Amino acid sequence: MHIRCRFYSPADQTLSGLAGSPAYAVPEVPLGNYSEKVDIWSANVSSDMLCWDRRVNIESCTRSVARMLTRDVSARITTDERSLHLWDVTPLTERRIFSFRALHVNCLSGPLQSRELNSSQKAIKEATGFHHFYFKTKLGMDVEKTTKTFTKKKSSCHSNKIITCVFLLLLIPILVHLQASPFYFFSSPTATSRAFFNKWKGIALDASAGPSIPKNSDGLISKLRESVTFLPLKDLRFAETAMEGNTWFMSSLNDTHEANEAEYLYFPSQMSKGRLLCIKGRHATDGTKNSYALVWPEALPDSAMLMKGLTFVSDTFYDYGNLWHGLTGMAPFVGWSMKNKCLNPTRWVLFHWGELRSKMGSWLQHLMQANFGDVKIEGFGGDGPYCFEKAVVMRHNEGSMGKERKLQVFDLLRCNARRFCGISPEGKGQETNERGEPIIRLTLLMRTGSRSFKNASAVTDIFARECAKVEGCTFKVAQSENLSFCDQVRVMTYTDVVASPHGAQLTNMLFMDRNSSVMEFFPKGWLELAGVGQYAHHWMADQSGMNHRGAWWDPLDKKECPFPQQDLDCFNFYKNGKVGHNETHFAEWARIVLDQVRISKMQIATRSPTNKPQPNSIACKC
Repeated sequence: MHIRCRFYSPADQTLSGLAGSPAYAVPEVPLGNYSEKVDIWSANVSSDMLCWDRRVNIESCTRSVARMLTRDVSARITTDERSLHLWDVTPLTERRIFSFRALHVNCLSGPLQSRELNSSQKAIKEATGFHHFYFKTKLGMDVEKTTKTFTKKKSSCHSNKIITCVFLLLLIPILVHLQASPFYFFSSPTATSRAFFNKWKGIALDASAGPSIPKNSDGLISKLRESVTFLPLKDLRFAETAMEGNTWFMSSLNDTHEANEAEYLYFPSQMSKGRLLCIKGRHATDGTKNSYALVWPEALPDSAMLMKGLTFVSDTFYDYGNLWHGLTGMAPFVGWSMKNKCLNPTRWVLFHWGELRSKMGSWLQHLMQANFGDVKIEGFGGDGPYCFEKAVVMRHNEGSMGKERKLQVFDLLRCNARRFCGISPEGKGQETNERGEPIIRLTLLMRTGSRSFKNASAVTDIFARECAKVEGCTFKVAQSENLSFCDQVRVMTYTDVVASPHGAQLTNMLFMDRNSSVMEFFPKGWLELAGVGQYAHHWMADQSGMNHRGAWWDPLDKKECPFPQQDLDCFNFYKNGKVGHNETHFAEWARIVLDQVRISKMQIATRSPTNKPQPNSIACKC
């Protein structure tokens, strides 16, 4: 390997020589008529790898690399723009990152003075100090020996340009191992022949098709297959902070953020540099034993199975068997599909805490089937790896989605569920009785066991009596666990006010029309000890366009917690208790809510036909 340096004067001077290390060549070099900006591209080959150093600010680094690695020469940053440090790094690393002003040289050939030889040896040693362990253990490379080998090569680089020349040369072995550039063509250090550049020119001219590997580079493809590294899906460093916005799932990757949309990852994409997602392992009890990798489609591991079509990959700290948990985990996929021409998945891959799950709850599966068609949950027949032709990964719930997008998602789910169950409630919401009074449907949605009413018949009598006092009110009692999915859709479709103890069954509010009302009941101890989770259905009411009309936290239970100084133990003591009732309070609360609903419906009835809302006018399509 040899290097020479050429100095240029005006900023618009063009060059045409073929020189330098092929692995770092920018696409316009073989075409001739290039500028000093070729050095910006070449430096990216090295700097892309350095983004993986843990002392480097990864976001700042990748932003810089993206501006350096662009085929549009006019958009490529100049050396002056990056004359300061390339990334935010620790002081130790900062001293080892070269100044981009040093890139105002074009390495060609010439003799090297002994004084400059010593400078370059020192520069290499400083520049590679923090990678010594990596060279030695991963690549079997002797840093000291490599330093001497490189600095024996001829060069006429001026002493203040030494670091640039030797730094670029030094990182070629790392480039081979880490696949740091979107173009790969490796040859011997002396392969600078015209034949090589003609081959490279062909690749460069075809670059408009996007990053890819030359099909005839069998040796390269073999190296890429062998260098695929699988990382744990679950990163224990984030295990304790997942609820604070962190994720341990594929923790080395950053989500795509779009205004009003859920955070997501898509493969292959510009973010993944055209690489596919591969998953290895099917452990259901230890997420750290499952792993992932990003792999070029032309160089899949020999044992990999390519899964055709679109795959939805979910990892959540929510339970897929729970109605509300499952809904919040799946809503982002519905939103993504709506934004992308109603694309449906070929399969689903489910993880919980990084552990593989082979099924979702019946209610959730029916809801997804109503929206996407057949739901195939991939269980992986072996340890893999399994690679996905296309994959969407969701690692968070719908929290980052804008309110309007959430309303659209719930509208679509409601509409598709009704169609799936053969329900077509045309005109619902505008019905009146023979006296012109609006129809109000009140449903008491019961549950058995924990958090049920202590005296269900007494509560039923209170609500039936108050409904009877309101012209046009009809009353129904439904036992949630006795209802099939479509039964639940049908009951809630014909409900304007639902009164229910707190629990997953209240997620069925999804199937009511917008502006319907919710009344919720809690056992003793929840208000003081349950934390923010008890407000889940307050949030859902807001996201789905419902009116949460308040809650009752039972203050009457005479049971006292035997662990008064231990909140968690006390909550566990109260958590599955039953809900008492207060006849006076329940009656007054029911009267207020029914009156509010009556007034709202009367206002709708008096509007002109063109201004009346059409609750079922949203078609079952994205």
